[in-house]
Amino acid sequence: MSLQDYLDKIKLQHIALLLLIVPAIIVVHPLYLPMPISPLTTQFVKVINELEPGNTALFGFEMNINDWNGARDLYKGFLEYLGERHIKLVMAGFSLDWPTVVTAIESYVNFGKLGYVYGTDYVFLPYAAGEETGIAAVAATIPGTFSTDIKGNPIGSLQIITQHPNLVSYDLVIARWSIGTYADMYIRQWSTVAYQNNIPMIVLGSYSYVSYVYGKNIVGCLERGAEFEYLVNKPGEEIISGDAANVGIFISLILVTLANIAAFQKRRSAKISTPVGSVKGDKT
Repeated sequence: MSLQDYLDKIKLQHIALLLLIVPAIIVVHPLYLPMPISPLTTQFVKVINELEPGNTALFGFEMNINDWNGARDLYKGFLEYLGERHIKLVMAGFSLDWPTVVTAIESYVNFGKLGYVYGTDYVFLPYAAGEETGIAAVAATIPGTFSTDIKGNPIGSLQIITQHPNLVSYDLVIARWSIGTYADMYIRQWSTVAYQNNIPMIVLGSYSYVSYVYGKNIVGCLERGAEFEYLVNKPGEEIISGDAANVGIFISLILVTLANIAAFQKRRSAKISTPVGSVKGDKT
């Protein structure tokens, strides 16, 4: 029986079922397939690893709750990675539903397990309105911008804020955005100040938005979450979805390759069995 005969017995329903079931199994039992790591991700992690325990980072979020839910494992892994290195965090939000995002972060990330104490090792600032105006205000003076944190605690009672009242007092600056225009706002209001004061700034977002200042104002960029999860050994939804998609594509490529081989064999057999010409008989 030829390869074509075997393929002819495979029904489209079987192929569809295969492409549905195998990736679904991988979601439950991930393979953690090897993947290439881009220099952008490598540099992003390198900047974090060069920090000293006890250093403090200012982390700016421009994200809504859908953005959080779409990549929560990535952010959980990222925050835990910072926590394992004892990097303190002041987190600011510039989207309207920042309070909802904060609730989601605290329900998904166990800061207590990381050894963090609220007000000393981490704090959530209130929503900073005005888009670029809010970003600039946080950089200039946190105590001058907010009277309390997002939980209602007096801003002056928080040790981490009294020690780090403005951007130039931090050891690392981190920015994350969901709308591309925010990248330029961060660059104008945060990265320029950070660069002038020799403070490294890294971003979670598309490289294309920061390429014109990358390596100068901004020294690390994470745009592929699966690479970060793989590099720091914190597998999450990004790796799982990537594995499922890659296996589905791999199965499709195998089927396409087999079909092409079978078609080639069929054409070759047809050429061999068909006479090229005919022999003319004698005309007498």
